[in-house]
Amino acid sequence: MNKALASGAVAGRRGWLPRRAVPAARLPVALRRVLLDNGSLTALVREICADRSFAVRVLSQSRRPVAADERRLLAMPSGQWPLVREVYLCRDNEPLVFARSLVPPCGLEGSWRHLRRQGRRPLGATLFADVRVRRGPLELGCLPPSDGLCRKLRGEGLLADNQPLRGRRSVFLLRGQPLLVSEFFLPAFVLALEGTRNRCSKS
Repeated sequence: MNKALASGAVAGRRGWLPRRAVPAARLPVALRRVLLDNGSLTALVREICADRSFAVRVLSQSRRPVAADERRLLAMPSGQWPLVREVYLCRDNEPLVFARSLVPPCGLEGSWRHLRRQGRRPLGATLFADVRVRRGPLELGCLPPSDGLCRKLRGEGLLADNQPLRGRRSVFLLRGQPLLVSEFFLPAFVLALEGTRNRCSKS
């Protein structure tokens, strides 16, 4: 387990906005389509990997307290601790995306109980394979360099000094029970995405 990231680094975060409140023109061109897309991020990362290896690196998975805004999205009382799972989506062992998923206790005993044994299987593949799962509206965020997660990623050598971090999050519902998924796009993801687009334009 990567303890540098498994410490509630995302707790207390502000600045998330509904997708409809963020004009597309304000988003970086390189990430605009990804940030606004409702499709499976796992499928996109697999596409970026092409003939190179794709893997999920699990950083942590445990029950622990989370930020108030996360509890609000999950309609969860402050005294409850959800299951928090943090992973990297990697190409050739290089992290491209930092992802964080939260499941309330009721979901762990109900519709989402299978996620306790998710292991290194990509969560996106599970979510988008089940036609009963409904995705809620996207929220977009841009974390400043002073944010805890940005500091942790800099310590891992995955983010440059004074570089912000773009992300998105949404709630998935299965039989009315929520699962919150947040995804943050590392600089390596942007470079890999641009490389894929260049290959497609030349083909």
